[in-house]
Amino acid sequence: MQPSPPPPPPTLPLEVAQMLVSANPEMAYVNQYYYNMLRYPNDSGNPNLKYLQAPAHKTIADLTVMPASIQGPMVLDLSHTKIEKGKFEYLHLPNLLSQYPSVNKFILQRNMIDSPFAGCLSAGLLRCPLLETLTLHRCGINGPGFEIIANALLGCKNLRHLDLSENEVCHGEHGKFQCNLNGMRVLADCDSIITLNLSKNGLEERGHFLAGLLNMGKFAGLRTLDLTENWWSKEERQKLMSVDRCVQISLADYPGQRIPLFE
Repeated sequence: MQPSPPPPPPTLPLEVAQMLVSANPEMAYVNQYYYNMLRYPNDSGNPNLKYLQAPAHKTIADLTVMPASIQGPMVLDLSHTKIEKGKFEYLHLPNLLSQYPSVNKFILQRNMIDSPFAGCLSAGLLRCPLLETLTLHRCGINGPGFEIIANALLGCKNLRHLDLSENEVCHGEHGKFQCNLNGMRVLADCDSIITLNLSKNGLEERGHFLAGLLNMGKFAGLRTLDLTENWWSKEERQKLMSVDRCVQISLADYPGQRIPLFE
């Protein structure tokens, strides 16, 4: 008995097919993830977003010289792109982002963003007036770099979702024993943000400060705040849980932990 033939590949939606025809193959490709996202939109919430993912072997300079010809709202995913600080590749970020002014979601993760890098990234973000979602996961961002980025985000009036997980946004240049809260004070004036992910940021001993910002009415548009895996003290946890705002705050120290209302 002969095995049954494999099922035919899925038919790509017209928008995806048009993108494949128009896009520069050196810059972008559509993969199964994009096809699934188009059919089952999740974090973007918009099935019409075109998904642009840079190949790992391309540098920022390559992408700047050969941009993809894609118009309209899009996701720009540089999560596989390693930006070499020693070669100052981040200097190309403003030009790259200026080529995609309609970017709706920008993903940059697992790159070490120091202050010069943060300055170039900030200059690029200011050229993305439609940006709604920014992911800077595990980028080694500490206080000085975060302050630069936060100042730029004040100009991103459409920003709704910000992921800063696995960074050190309130640490100084010399680690957790040096505190730098300036960036958080600036970010607190970004009233458009509705979801903020600060998980795994080493924020222990900063709980009273964050609770104070929230009780003062800062982060005016915030609805969801992820503070998991920051190892809060009992006093800090109680302070954050008593914030008098309609904000869902997650405080678990590890996945699945249940936090009692009164300890």
